Formats: sequence, structure tokens, C-alpha cells
Amino acid sequence: MLPPSVEPKATDYIQQMITMIDDLLNKSYAYISNNHVFFAVNKFPDYGKLSGMNQEDLKIGARVEVSEFKKNPTDFVLWKPAMPNETGWDSPWGFGRPGWHIECSAIAKQYLGENFDIHGGGQDLIFPHHENERAQSICSSTNKTNMANYWLHNGYLLLDAQKMSKSLNNFITLKDLLTKYNGITIRLALLSTHYRQPLNFQETSLQQANAIVTKWQTLFANNISKPSKPSQEFLASLQDDLNTPAALTVLHSNITKLQKLIKDSNSTDVLSATILAEMQILGLFPLPITRTININPEDIEKLLTRRQKAKQEQNFKLADKIRDDLNKKGIIIYDGKEGTTWQPKS
Repeated sequence: MLPPSVEPKATDYIQQMITMIDDLLNKSYAYISNNHVFFAVNKFPDYGKLSGMNQEDLKIGARVEVSEFKKNPTDFVLWKPAMPNETGWDSPWGFGRPGWHIECSAIAKQYLGENFDIHGGGQDLIFPHHENERAQSICSSTNKTNMANYWLHNGYLLLDAQKMSKSLNNFITLKDLLTKYNGITIRLALLSTHYRQPLNFQETSLQQANAIVTKWQTLFANNISKPSKPSQEFLASLQDDLNTPAALTVLHSNITKLQKLIKDSNSTDVLSATILAEMQILGLFPLPITRTININPEDIEKLLTRRQKAKQEQNFKLADKIRDDLNKKGIIIYDGKEGTTWQPKS
């Protein structure tokens, strides 16, 4: 992945937050109560549009701090007094700290302006965080400029059907995955599910993706084509709410056509260039450097079939020998629920 352009820390932008809060107060979208500053939700009729919740739903489902200082239960805090021994900053409303939502609005405005194309985040952030962020950003902008043109919320990442989280200690880091798989393989596994859907992250998914990437490496090992233009069908899939599974289906179909052209000794330059362009758009090209192996891929598949038969016949000595022989030739194999896959050693 490319590194981010900036990695701002919220504590470096306290003044920008204070400025935005002051602007909301001047425009009567916020009020002061007992050294707190609250955003007045009823002053923004569009509130609830992002999450699709009406005012009654918002009152019932609001995950905001209950406070006797609020005028409305759904009003949210922009600034609050710091508790004893708590980090804080001087402000026109006393020594305190910003609310959870204002920092994102202030930093986004600092680097992206009042309007930008895409705001991303997890589904769990739609309400209240993104709803509140959107409201305060629009109200503090010039002529109520829309904060983001598109809001993209990704589904949960699951590990064995459980939400991956630090609190459950059931998470995998990219750093660990990259000791076994290359970045293209990991990316392909992630793109195989639509971003809005939950993704059940399993070892078999990575093994299958790795097998596909390995075949691509073999297919394009001697290819001299350069990426040209993707097919219209491929682009149409991505234009349909970034439907990456559909785009991958088009890509796989084009690769099947390419293999037939190769088999029939027909020219492959145009189709190869199209496929590489599609891979490039998905971040799957350039492919990892093909590692040198001392065995033909077709022979590997034959040995794996023989090994599978040996295991079925409970001839585990032979199965282990085939595995060890492949390992000596630079091949690692993985046994999964849906079969055995292989990859060259790093």
C-alpha cells in the first residue's frame, strides 16, 4: 500500500477545533450550558439523513452521553470541561477537551476543504459519529456545503464468524500475514467480497487467492504486453457501488479467454493488455516476481493428486514424502477444507 499523505494527530489541531466550535456558536447551531458546548440537533433539519433515522429513532437509539445540561436528548457535545488529572486545553469556554466528533471535521477541513469526494469508515461509525460529523461540518461551512459526496461504509471483518477486534484478541495483522503471503494475494482475498458485506477471513481464502496469483504469475511470466484499457464490462462492475466481486468475475473470464487464445496459438497482445489494465485498477498488478522453482506446475498438480489419493488410502508415509520432496524443490503446500494449494517458497 502507498503511505498516506498525512497522518495528523488530533492533539495538534485543538485550535482548529476551537475555531469551528466558535463558528457554530456564532451561527446559532450550538449553545453553551454549564461550561459545555453542545450542537443543537433541531437547528439542522437534515440530521438523520445519513443513518436513515427519524427523530424518534434518534432519541431511542442515541449512543450519546446523558446530560442534564442538554436542551435536547440527541444534542451532542462539542467541548466539555476536563476532569481532574485529565488532559485538557484552554478555550473560551474554560479548560477542557473537545468532543469525539469535532476533531474529524476540523482535520478534514484542514486538509480536504469543505467538500471532498469520499468519506470512508466502518458500518459501526454511521451513527452517531458520521451523522454528527456531517451535521457540524455542513453547518460550519460556507453556504452549507455538503461535506462528502459519497459515504462508503465497509462491513465487519470476521475471523471464524466473529467480529475481529482487539478486545476479543482475535485479530490478524498484515505484518504477520506478509510472512506467509505476498501483498497481491492478501488484496485479492479482500476484494473477493463486496466492501459493504461482512468478510469472514479464513486461511483457506488466502490459500485459494495465492493459488490464483501463482497461476497468473506463470501465465504472464513471458508476457511483454503493457496495461492498456479495461473492458467496459469490468468498468461497469466497479461503477456499480465498487462491486469488486463482479469485476473479478470479468477478470477471470478474460483470463480464461486468454488461455484459449494461447492454446490455439492466436495473438494475445490486445487481450493481455486489457487484463493487465484490469489487474492494475484493482491493485493486483504488477504481479510479484515469479520465484524460480525446479519443477513444472503441471507436475506439482499431479503430485498433489497422488498425495491426496495416498491420504485417502491412509498411506501417510507416502503423503509426507511427497510433501517433503516438494519442499526440497521450493514448494510449500497448504491443506484446507476445500483442497490443497501450493506456492513457491519466499
